[in-house]
Amino acid sequence: MMSPRDWIFSAAVCSVCWACGDRPDPPGPAEGAVTVLESQPRPEEPEPEDAPAPVDAPEPAAPVADAGTPPADDGAPGGDNGDPLAGDPPGGAGPVLAACIEEGNNCTVINIAVLDESAGSCVELVVDDCGTFTRAGLPVDIPVTWRLGSASVGDLEEGCVPAAYDPDSAIIVDGSGSISWNLDTRRPSDLVVDLSLEPASSAGIDSPVGVAGTFAGDIPDCES
Repeated sequence: MMSPRDWIFSAAVCSVCWACGDRPDPPGPAEGAVTVLESQPRPEEPEPEDAPAPVDAPEPAAPVADAGTPPADDGAPGGDNGDPLAGDPPGGAGPVLAACIEEGNNCTVINIAVLDESAGSCVELVVDDCGTFTRAGLPVDIPVTWRLGSASVGDLEEGCVPAAYDPDSAIIVDGSGSISWNLDTRRPSDLVVDLSLEPASSAGIDSPVGVAGTFAGDIPDCES
């Protein structure tokens, strides 16, 4: 029979031995067992929704030319830099009319030249208000106290300038139509000519000779 002292000693030795011995391995899964996580099916990953197709950016509009800017003046006749005696033909084509005024001895004379390049001719007209007429003018409509004193048609070799006559030009013997201008201004302005002229039969020129043109603004003085 062990004494209490021996029993306590034996128990202490056994506890030390138990602490120093190898600890048993923890129980592992039974052979043939299947892990729950591995046996469960993996959920399918959701496919990404189709992204909307990109919207094409609108193409920039083509630049529009500024229709309000006027073209530069090229100095053509009848413009601000052109011949001050010449008027622009109607519609920018056809005969070109030039005019100038001579004044003296209580008499005003309007010299008119109408250039027609297509016909190769230059028509010279002289309108005056000299008061005492030695002869009647050509029968055309014209403001009161005025007359178409003379008219002629020539070629372009001598040019076509008011009051510069071609000595070989054909004299006009008859005519019809009208010559008019603005009567509200101090001196004649805004001249309009629309005539049908008959040259002398001996001139050998086809008749009638049509003459039409305008001169905008005040008629300038003739150059000396």
